[in-house]
Amino acid sequence: MVRKIQTVFIVAVMILGTVSVVALSNESDAAITVKDGEGTSFTFSSPADKVMTIGVGMTATVIGIGCLDKIVVCDSYSKTNADPLFDNLRNYVDEGKIAAGGNIYSSGKQQLMIDMISSSDPDTGSFDKDKDVVLAVVSPSYKANLSFLEEKGFKNVMYWDSSVGSYEDIIEFVETVSMVCKGKVDSNAGQMRAVSEMISSTLAKEKPKTAEAFYITYSGGGYKVGNTSSLTTVMIEAAGGNVITKDPSKSQSTIEVSLPILKQDHPDAVIFADSQIASSPEHLKYLRDIFSDDAKIVALENIWNNFSIESAKGVWTMASALYPDLFNGDVPEAGGSDDNTLLYVAASIVAVVIILAVAFLFMRSSKHTSKRKNE
Repeated sequence: MVRKIQTVFIVAVMILGTVSVVALSNESDAAITVKDGEGTSFTFSSPADKVMTIGVGMTATVIGIGCLDKIVVCDSYSKTNADPLFDNLRNYVDEGKIAAGGNIYSSGKQQLMIDMISSSDPDTGSFDKDKDVVLAVVSPSYKANLSFLEEKGFKNVMYWDSSVGSYEDIIEFVETVSMVCKGKVDSNAGQMRAVSEMISSTLAKEKPKTAEAFYITYSGGGYKVGNTSSLTTVMIEAAGGNVITKDPSKSQSTIEVSLPILKQDHPDAVIFADSQIASSPEHLKYLRDIFSDDAKIVALENIWNNFSIESAKGVWTMASALYPDLFNGDVPEAGGSDDNTLLYVAASIVAVVIILAVAFLFMRSSKHTSKRKNE
């Protein structure tokens, strides 16, 4: 009897091991097929070991999904960004783990090329041009400054234009970067969709009066508001706001309008001010002189206005300002994870327990049957 129990136990352990290995294999061996912002398709046999990130939002996204260790090159603007999110990146730069001397603009493109080529040289770097990935958010006018990548044999260069059509574009961007770096949608990336879905479902259920709002910044010596292709505009819309400054006849992402007329036509509009305005007493006084001291002016973090995982915090802040009775508190977490490994292992453990229980009952029944026959 003891020998039978031992045999059943060994078989059960073998089943558990087999199921676990299959689960882990399914997680790591499945091909990863994704598209970049230009619609170009890429297929990888496994997550990238190393990446290069061009754009503050891109770098922030890779950091946000827990893959700082995979970055070997980033642009200088990521390094110098004052947000605490980049503190550990600066430490890596100081330690020589990440090169961050250049950027895509004229003043920095030569150093960026040097950094990228050096980091992909088998003798001096760790980036594999055939397997690893360059991730870049660039406007069409500056994309040409990265043309050397194809000439130098970089096989996987993924591009996203800095303009945006809807907030879904940002969610899909973050999910794609997560798939490239981790082979799955990280829970932090999943938070973006969780925020968007919670806001839309709550508004659909509660049906509040749609709040009016607009984004304002200061550039070129004048105040400008968000237009149709502005990232902040689509964030406000994702938060359930009606953006009152959109003008489809104009192509620019931000445009000049008459602020006094805007106040006259939309006296209760919520104003989302970028960090430059929100941190300036002079700018704030100017706005309050027009819109009154009672106007709701909400400060936005600079990092939110990027193709970035951090924009989810901005959308939640906007929704909380637009509909304070419906949204408040911390940013909602993603509901679970798409990593099924633990689920598979747990299921296999349950299966083994059932096998052992059935075996025990069967042998117990056999023992009693044999005893009765002997009697």
